[in-house]
Amino acid sequence: MKGLTFSYQAAWTGLAGLVAAFTLLPLWRRAVLRAGFAHPERDLPHLPAPSRPAAVASGAGMVMLALVALAPLVVLAVSGLTSPWGWAAGERTSGMGELVAVLGGALALGLVGAGDDLIKLVRRDSRGLLARYRLPLQLAIATLVLLPMVGELPLYGPSGVEWAVPPWLHLSLALLLVVGAVNGGNFTDGMDGLYGLTALPPLAAAMLIVGPSPLGLSLALAGGVLAGFLIFNLAPARLFLGESGAYLFSGLIALSLAGKGMSLALIPLGLVWGVEALSVILQVIAFRTTGRRPFRMSPLHHHFQLLGWQPSAILGLFFALSLLGAAVGYWLWR
Repeated sequence: MKGLTFSYQAAWTGLAGLVAAFTLLPLWRRAVLRAGFAHPERDLPHLPAPSRPAAVASGAGMVMLALVALAPLVVLAVSGLTSPWGWAAGERTSGMGELVAVLGGALALGLVGAGDDLIKLVRRDSRGLLARYRLPLQLAIATLVLLPMVGELPLYGPSGVEWAVPPWLHLSLALLLVVGAVNGGNFTDGMDGLYGLTALPPLAAAMLIVGPSPLGLSLALAGGVLAGFLIFNLAPARLFLGESGAYLFSGLIALSLAGKGMSLALIPLGLVWGVEALSVILQVIAFRTTGRRPFRMSPLHHHFQLLGWQPSAILGLFFALSLLGAAVGYWLWR
């Protein structure tokens, strides 16, 4: 009964997120373009130019930050309206502390990305917030969220196997995977529709793994918001996500799983993000040690662009990889 209840609640929560994003994002685009902050059309002039009939507004993730921040209120509202289908009044507040901790961390990561977006928009500085500031901030946020959560938890492997590891090792592994997911997801946000298509499967899998809880409903809300954004981001894109959105959604998925001792599930769920991040790391290491680049350009999706692949083929490949990783992750950690 509760499984059916959760499916019903998740559907309504996701729909609320989609409608809100579909309504507010065009207003954001209009305001950004009216202020003269259109995204530079040719950030990377050596890549094939996409065909876009109009200017593109960046930083849509800042609107999505505000929408996802409403998750506790939406969870209480949806669970209250649907209480005849299974959740009693006392159950509506159970798990809210976990939700606030994880959501607070994800929003903080998103704010770091928002700072990067604002620097790019206002100062016209394509470098944004430098990595020497971003990475320490990401580590600090993830540590504050996970330190009180993973200390008392075992590290869960596939099929619920509990691995007894020292708390410091568990925390270190969780931090590595969370920060890796956040930055790998950001690397994926470099092509019309790519981030949204590759983030929705792990969002759905994470929601199912977390299960009936306020945190699970917050993932459903985030999925709806991201789906609403994707409508405007598929080619030809009218909105770009920006670091604020990529950090928010990747961080929410990663912290949700790591906070339950299932950080290892991020390996299959974040398959595309891992591949993108590894391509960047290998490109840098190979060039510095041998003077040669294994890829025409990194992250990997740019390599395929320069090989002459059609955008639809690249999106199809990466979406299939994301679906595969999400399915494997859900099957092993459900």
